[in-house]
Amino acid sequence: MLKKSALAIGLLLFCLNAIAQTYWIQKTQFLDFCYRYNGELDNIKNCHSFLPVFTHEKGITNQIVIKNKQGLYILIGGTGKVFKATDTLHNQIAFKRIDSTYYEGYNQGAIDFSYQNNIYSFGGGGLWRITGQLRIFDTLNHEWNSIKINKEYRVSELNYVYDSPQKIIYTIQFPYENVISEPNDSLFTVLKFDIEKRHIESLGFLNTAFLGPNSSWQGAISINLNSLRGCNIIAFGLTKMYLLDFENNQVRALKSEKIRDLIKGRSNNSTLENVFELKNRIYYTLPKDAQQKLQSLTISSSDFSDESIPLYENGNSRYWLLFAALISASIVSIFLYRKKQAKGEIQKKVVSNDFPQAKINGSNNLQFSPIQKEFIEKVIVKISENGRFTTSDINDILGISKKAVEVQRKSRSELIGNINSIWRQMNQGESDFIERLKSEDDKRFTYYTISSSNLKAYKVLLL
Repeated sequence: MLKKSALAIGLLLFCLNAIAQTYWIQKTQFLDFCYRYNGELDNIKNCHSFLPVFTHEKGITNQIVIKNKQGLYILIGGTGKVFKATDTLHNQIAFKRIDSTYYEGYNQGAIDFSYQNNIYSFGGGGLWRITGQLRIFDTLNHEWNSIKINKEYRVSELNYVYDSPQKIIYTIQFPYENVISEPNDSLFTVLKFDIEKRHIESLGFLNTAFLGPNSSWQGAISINLNSLRGCNIIAFGLTKMYLLDFENNQVRALKSEKIRDLIKGRSNNSTLENVFELKNRIYYTLPKDAQQKLQSLTISSSDFSDESIPLYENGNSRYWLLFAALISASIVSIFLYRKKQAKGEIQKKVVSNDFPQAKINGSNNLQFSPIQKEFIEKVIVKISENGRFTTSDINDILGISKKAVEVQRKSRSELIGNINSIWRQMNQGESDFIERLKSEDDKRFTYYTISSSNLKAYKVLLL
């Protein structure tokens, strides 16, 4: 009898999963705590992938757990998909999809949060662009709607603080290079977004003391501290861990080796999951724990020592320095130009300094570098197999599939931009060697190809 009942329940759950996009999953201690918690939890970092939801590219994406007074939600990163906990049965909990999103891939790496019991998605990016758009989930129409804010900066979840009591989000805008449409930006800009006023502003530029060769901003684990407003902990370099106080523009070093080792995974040889803070306690689960038993440790401001350096520098002083440098550079450039003109030594530059991998044979004969040639040969193999190649193919070839989204985008843009620039100079034309084409199925997505004429011309160059 018990076996028949278990079989019937299993069959019922399978049918619900297949028909209504409702997933019944194990009700772990962490999920049970979130489900029963009578408050808001929207600063949970490094969430476990609970739902077997696959994207159009590869595998399961990052998932974001949010709890407010309307319920418990799991968002699928970069897709716009929203699942809500609707029921429990024995040791199972049901998550039903409540959105009607069709397109995905436009907000990878967005900051997802809850404000006034509504779910928001801020920033994130697609294939070629990172946005600063604010979106709200409409529970009546089951869609995401854009909300106008005063100005758009590039926003991503790489490092941010959501100070929910003050209704403020602090974040760092990382450098970004887009050879397609946007101007390059090499500055680390600290941003403050007032959610209630829908106003974003620059507080200044990240202190250069944090931009050394041992910095690890892009791969750090950031823990939002609700009890210390406007603060989070971030792993920096190989040995140190800091408290970043955005609100007061301060940086403090973590003194406790126990906390440092735990957060960085040295004590248990693993990275913490489902990390959040409540009332001066950091809660977390271990990835190898199937039951996801909640563990915790206390933390307070006394666990940190003042570094006596600001987190960011005032933007006005930096702009004056940049302005002065620009004026000085202009004066020097004019002087050198006139000097060359007087001697009749002005020559047209063949290669831009932006493409250091290009080589010159003789006077005007350009060549691809060995790295570029190796990449092109692998791409040609892909095209011979499929007729095209995708972003994922490029990431695999470059070995950056597991890197951060911005790192991937920058690496692709630099390499393809360099190759196309050298090709145009070789042929004294305007056509690209590697072409970007819109997908016929979905115009938002792009794939790459090399025309047959370019392939023939390339083979001739190798002779």
